[in-house]
Amino acid sequence: MTGPRKSLCPTCREGDIYRRKTVVRFDVGAVTFESESVARSCDNCNESLVAGDELRGVELRAAAKLAAAGVSSAKTLQFCRKTLGLQSAQLARMLGIEPETLSRWERGKRPIPLGAMAIVHALVSKAATGKSNISECLDALQNPTPLAGVVRL
Repeated sequence: MTGPRKSLCPTCREGDIYRRKTVVRFDVGAVTFESESVARSCDNCNESLVAGDELRGVELRAAAKLAAAGVSSAKTLQFCRKTLGLQSAQLARMLGIEPETLSRWERGKRPIPLGAMAIVHALVSKAATGKSNISECLDALQNPTPLAGVVRL
């Protein structure tokens, strides 16, 4: 713990809030991502709250790992879209498709075309690193690399 804050816990309304390191853990399909982050934590109920910009950074790093590994699935597509802050209609418009088509891809009802997934991966790569190489995205999708069951970011 680095020191108390002058506020009470919003969950239990009794404990003091401290800044401490915590592990953020979430699943995307069959892959679990973990990242150590700083959170505001309650000394009474142990509730931890990670700041929105910190959480977005963790999610963006996870999406970039999925893209670099060439993971193409309904869950990956949906996770990447949400991580990019895009509504389905926005991404559908960018891909030149109907929103219903994107919905079918994200629900696993229709296969995702390689080119569409490559564009989404390139958008993620651009957001995460500031640069994008569509040919690397296509290569990764054609030769996916298995990710471990748990990926530490």
